Amino acid sequence: MKVIIVLLTFMIVGCNGFKTSTSLSLEQDFQDIEGSLTPERGGSNYAFIELGRYATNPTEENWAADVKTPLTHYHEYQQKVRSQLDALIQTGQRKIALIVWFGGPHQTCQTYAHTLCPQNGKMPAIGKQNLENLLLDITARPFKEVQIRFGGQGTADAYGWTTDPQENIESNIGFVFDAIDISEAILKTKTIQYYFDLGMELMGQSKLPSKPLVRNYLAKVWNHYIDRYDVSKTIGFSFNHAHKDSTLASLKIFDDSGVRPPRLAFDIYVDRKKFYNNILLALNQRGWGSRYPIFIQETYRNDPLVVQDLTDAVDRLGLNIRTIMQWPLEQGSLGHATSAEYPFYFYL
Repeated sequence: MKVIIVLLTFMIVGCNGFKTSTSLSLEQDFQDIEGSLTPERGGSNYAFIELGRYATNPTEENWAADVKTPLTHYHEYQQKVRSQLDALIQTGQRKIALIVWFGGPHQTCQTYAHTLCPQNGKMPAIGKQNLENLLLDITARPFKEVQIRFGGQGTADAYGWTTDPQENIESNIGFVFDAIDISEAILKTKTIQYYFDLGMELMGQSKLPSKPLVRNYLAKVWNHYIDRYDVSKTIGFSFNHAHKDSTLASLKIFDDSGVRPPRLAFDIYVDRKKFYNNILLALNQRGWGSRYPIFIQETYRNDPLVVQDLTDAVDRLGLNIRTIMQWPLEQGSLGHATSAEYPFYFYL
């Protein structure tokens, strides 16, 4: 759920010639996943502490006034956040994703609505503190994996660029890499698995083939990342569904670098069967193979119809879907979210 609201390493070279991480085994299952829908028990994108009036009346005004997100409001809702984390564990969830929405340069605020405001290409103090404390709370609980996802908003959203904005690119890369450094300072001492989504829904979008600035940005961020960090700790960029030409163009960005991420993540809500087919076609056409590890990084909350289509994708198409992460939105609803509750029983 990209949410743009306008408001004030150790690697080896595989037989195909591409570098991939060896840290993720295709048979690496958790011990507590008996009866789980997928080989790795999934969880939720923990995107919201409260929605307020937005849950039933999804207007921009209610979003700005009422929505509280973990990265912008943890310091005001510490006990509620901890209770929500406990509830996720109690419902059987073992993975959690944090959403780091951020804006462009030249902002004097630390936070604005659901976004963090970069400070000279770095995280603001409130964001840094909230991220650190959230990660400490998460690692104090029996979560098996935490995913940290970056979503550029406003002038940080590459799809809105009409000219090459070098200052915005530098601000984005600085902010994302600063947040990665902050996260790894805590997570590298823990036993929890973790990975980074370098750009929420920047791949797979239908507009990607006609957006050379976006493709160039993706290539630049990816090359910067693989030069500096362990590729096993990332999915690259999550896919906004899987439009065929865009998915092929997205996979080519990785192939052009010579380094593929060890897993791919897709946000799939509508037309699920079509997009699962597109994933299979693109993987095979680019030579990745149908068994490449796939995560459903976002989908509707606790939905039996999602389960039916996912099961079909595994049984009929043979896709290697390792886990499923839900977003707090019901099928057919308006807006970006409908609840700050995260039931999960259909996905177990």
